[in-house]
Amino acid sequence: MKNKWLLALLSLVSIQASAGFTGIYAYEHWFPIFTKDYFKLLEQPSPLEIARERRNEIYDPQVCAPMFAKSFAKGRLDVRYAFGYFDDSRTGEDVLWDGKSVGQSPSLDGETYFALRNALIEPCSGPRVTCGFREIGDPEVGDTTYVKQANILGRSIEIKLRLTHASASSNYIRNKTSLASRQTQMTAQSEDNFFGGLAAADVVFYNGHSRNGGGPDFNPPQLGADGHPNYESYYKAKRPGIKKVVETLKKYPNPGLVYGSFSCFSETHFKAMLLKANPNLRMILSGDTVDYLQSYKGALGYLEGILQGRCGEDLAQFAKRDGLYDDFKGYNFR
Repeated sequence: MKNKWLLALLSLVSIQASAGFTGIYAYEHWFPIFTKDYFKLLEQPSPLEIARERRNEIYDPQVCAPMFAKSFAKGRLDVRYAFGYFDDSRTGEDVLWDGKSVGQSPSLDGETYFALRNALIEPCSGPRVTCGFREIGDPEVGDTTYVKQANILGRSIEIKLRLTHASASSNYIRNKTSLASRQTQMTAQSEDNFFGGLAAADVVFYNGHSRNGGGPDFNPPQLGADGHPNYESYYKAKRPGIKKVVETLKKYPNPGLVYGSFSCFSETHFKAMLLKANPNLRMILSGDTVDYLQSYKGALGYLEGILQGRCGEDLAQFAKRDGLYDDFKGYNFR
């Protein structure tokens, strides 16, 4: 993933422990701000909405009702948001941030999980839907569920969102040694959230690495002798993540599922296999390299848009602000 913005940011900050997750101060400090700022941006009319207003065009949001038909029938929108093991793999050596070593392949998903968690439970003010949730579970465990009653397209419906992250700490070596037991638990619960969601949920978001076609991945990376992820002989050769995704989609047909893979080149790596497994799968995929912040903002935009009852091009233009329009593509949102 592209990290030019991140390198400048991290030159100003250093490592620090956060509650429940030993992680990176830059993410603990800045990602709540990025989260708040992007949600604020989403409160502004989208380019499509501005164009409609100029044409005095009346838009009927009920055109999106078919996308939510299954949820309306059962009275609940079941959403799964699973952060993968989100390591910084730019270098095979120890990563230096603010002149200090934060170890090899440091992981970043813990702080991002807490940033989104805090946004979900804060009181609502304005049109945003991703707020005012009741939290179930302990965020220190990295596996929580958020519930609220909301209005989608004029229907009162319960939104139930399960959120997980996959890293025991930011430190790769500790996650493989002294924290190995906790890491196994984190991986298992995130995989349960993600793959269980593919089988039964209405919306499933993966926010992490594509592993050059071997993802989605909820494990510490398999590193080669050079200290980089072992793409050639492991991820690209075995493709463990996407194979399990395809197996799950085939074993548990889930009509109407919305699947978002907010990871680098997910369109190139996964589109053909996903459509072969389920030709009608509604997908949000990336057509390019996306950095950590781009992938996160894209997921936030699509999450908020879906919870507002949006679909099609209306959803796309709503979700992809701040230069993200060419980064993500939707399929089967008709």
